[in-house]
Amino acid sequence: MTVYASGISGTGATIYWTTDEGVDSQVEYGLTASYGSTSLLNVSQVLNHAVGISSLTDMTVYHYRVRSRNSSGNLSVSSDYTFNTSSAPDTSPPSPPSGLNATPSFTQINLLWTASIDNVGVGSYLIERCSSAGCNNFAFIGSSSFFSYTDGGLIPGTSYTYRIRAIDAAGNVSNYSNAVTATTTTDTVPPTTPTNLTMTQGGNNYATLSWTDATDNAGVIGYWIERCMEQYTNSGTLLINCQKFYTTSTIYFDRNFDVSYPVCYYTPCQQYQAVYRYHVQAVDAAGNSSPYSSYAGTYIIIDNTPPNAVTGFTSSLSSGQINVYGTYATDNTTGWWGSWTVKGYWLERCEGIQDSSRVWYRNVNCKNYYLTNSSYGDTNIWSQVGYTYNIWPVDNSGNLGASVSTVGQYWQMYTNWPNPLPVNNSITLAISGTSFNQINLEWEGSWNNGSGTYQIERCQGYNCTNFNPIAKPPVTLYTTYGVPFTDSGLIPGTVYSYKVKAFDSTGTLIATSNIATTFTTYYEGFNDGYAKNWNEISGTWEVFLGEYSQNNNSLNNAASTFGNNYGDLNIQAKINLFNGTNDREKILFRY
Repeated sequence: MTVYASGISGTGATIYWTTDEGVDSQVEYGLTASYGSTSLLNVSQVLNHAVGISSLTDMTVYHYRVRSRNSSGNLSVSSDYTFNTSSAPDTSPPSPPSGLNATPSFTQINLLWTASIDNVGVGSYLIERCSSAGCNNFAFIGSSSFFSYTDGGLIPGTSYTYRIRAIDAAGNVSNYSNAVTATTTTDTVPPTTPTNLTMTQGGNNYATLSWTDATDNAGVIGYWIERCMEQYTNSGTLLINCQKFYTTSTIYFDRNFDVSYPVCYYTPCQQYQAVYRYHVQAVDAAGNSSPYSSYAGTYIIIDNTPPNAVTGFTSSLSSGQINVYGTYATDNTTGWWGSWTVKGYWLERCEGIQDSSRVWYRNVNCKNYYLTNSSYGDTNIWSQVGYTYNIWPVDNSGNLGASVSTVGQYWQMYTNWPNPLPVNNSITLAISGTSFNQINLEWEGSWNNGSGTYQIERCQGYNCTNFNPIAKPPVTLYTTYGVPFTDSGLIPGTVYSYKVKAFDSTGTLIATSNIATTFTTYYEGFNDGYAKNWNEISGTWEVFLGEYSQNNNSLNNAASTFGNNYGDLNIQAKINLFNGTNDREKILFRY
């Protein structure tokens, strides 16, 4: 005989069993093995039995057994079994919370109350708030599993009214508690004065300030830095040209130096010698300002003088290598302030071509290398290609010296031109320069007999496809390398894409270039990752960081940094506008 209970609820269950012959059905049940209750007798002689029992108590253990008698009067009784009734649905809400109390401070209010009571248990408390005393437009602001809640980020000197209610696990919600109103306090206490202000000259053209945090009853939100220049006169020392800068940090990088007020502290006067004095005050959320700290300052030497050009720059050809070299460049002479030195050199290498008279035409595929000395052995060269080199020194302040060039060197280059020139059905297009309203293009390839036209096409945007012709310059013999074109009158800060097509004298298309993409700029500096003339940048600026790849014509790793105070800038932003891994570094500003 198999016996089991199923369909168990909070008030009933069904008992099932099977027999090997037809018998009647009856169940005994109760809170103990003595039972005490019996179901009605079902006299049907069956093999499968199901008897329902009801009017049970929820969450209670019940004992039961089954009885069956066959037609001959033989009785069979099972063993004792048990089951647990489930809980009945909870429809009773908790009692309302009581004793709601509010304690205000400058920007927060703390709530406390007495717990609610529930037949099963309170799950949490729902907090509602409206602004001002006597308001009724309450809105839910949060919940708490405890008997307290902190409402932060409030406006000082403002009244807020609160009410709460309890909710249990079944979702039953209590009535509201009493309403309570509290007013945040007004902060008139200023922060403490910042201490330990120090200044370190981190380079010829910038300084680093640091200080110890101020404290405040409600919290310091930032600092104002005031910087003044000292000027020495017959009447004494004056603080002039004072400026303020804001920061939320206790470290500040200052690049915004004004060299229009030279200080003659020594004779003869050094043009860019200056003495700067700084002090700092703290500000809290209520607008209270601390007293200024004591002054800190030092000499800042502004170096705007570029190094001298490299002299004796020349090149020589050896097996599989072109050597370029010159005399080390020099920088500003040594003075009372110490000395400035040349930091390194930018070497630009371009591919070029000669005509039958060995006259060099405009160079293409230029690449830039940063060197620590004025010589370089170039092994990355190809047969039947000519190369020219330019070099310019850069000092520790980022100033670039004048560029000097070598004569062209070639490696197994053509010495005589075939006539007519063969057709090379390919064009390589490159961006050779940009400004705020123009873009310079160069291309190579598509040799022919000296007649025909190029067609330059342009569209606006990256990955654009709606190209339109903008110019049709003629094909000229011996200028098939480094053909230049300037597209002017463009929109500043806009992305443009270009391609070039070559047609022969019959108008037949013989070649189409790759697509080259770049963008016009608002401000461009070029200096080993630093922008020149920081004092030329004012207002709100936007720095674009990324790398432009000439190989796959894409803008990669684009990112932006925004600010309204270039004095806060402490980055070395690099944008590659040329082909290769060591190309010229640039920084672009949009403002």
